[in-house]
Amino acid sequence: MKKKHTIGLLLIISMLIVLGACASDPEPVAEPAPAEEPAAETAPEPVAEPEPEPEPEPEPEPAEPMVSTAPAVSQVSPARMQAQELFARLESYDNVDVTITAAGVNVAISRAFAPNSTEVDTLLAEQLNLVGQVLRLGRIDSIVIEGHVAEVGDPALSIPISEGRAENVARYLEVNFDIPRRQIETIGRGGEFPIADNTNPIGRARNRRVVVLISGSID
Repeated sequence: MKKKHTIGLLLIISMLIVLGACASDPEPVAEPAPAEEPAAETAPEPVAEPEPEPEPEPEPEPAEPMVSTAPAVSQVSPARMQAQELFARLESYDNVDVTITAAGVNVAISRAFAPNSTEVDTLLAEQLNLVGQVLRLGRIDSIVIEGHVAEVGDPALSIPISEGRAENVARYLEVNFDIPRRQIETIGRGGEFPIADNTNPIGRARNRRVVVLISGSID
């Protein structure tokens, strides 16, 4: 019985000790939560400067042609210059037309003959002298002389007259400028190709003409 009391006292003492220990220890104070550190200010991202636009590459210069397209300065020969002067003198007559084509030169002389005549008069001879000088300057391939009339009468008579006019002009050039007769072809055109009205004297005079067609070259 005494033993039970002893155990009970020990238990009571133990409980008092525990309670005293609990009373003497202060309750732990909750530590304040650490203040949140302010978020570091984020520096503004630098604005990217616009990249400079690349300079356009220069266009390649076109290659120079192998052969220059610039017109070459032609050297006019003395013979050609003289021929040009002679043609200019021919065209100074109001009854002469000079036409230069790819095939050659056509010299048309109107009012060249009197009515029904085949004679080479003084004015026609003067003009043929200029034609003869041109013929001497170049390498002539062929000469064709056409005789024409103002056809107002019998067509059968116009052909012989036109042929006589062409023949007399050919003979004049042969005799005065040593043009071989075999190099000259003569044709009588009659009144087949009038260039003016045959109903009036002025038109008929223009149709009485001779045309010298020259093919060749002048260097």
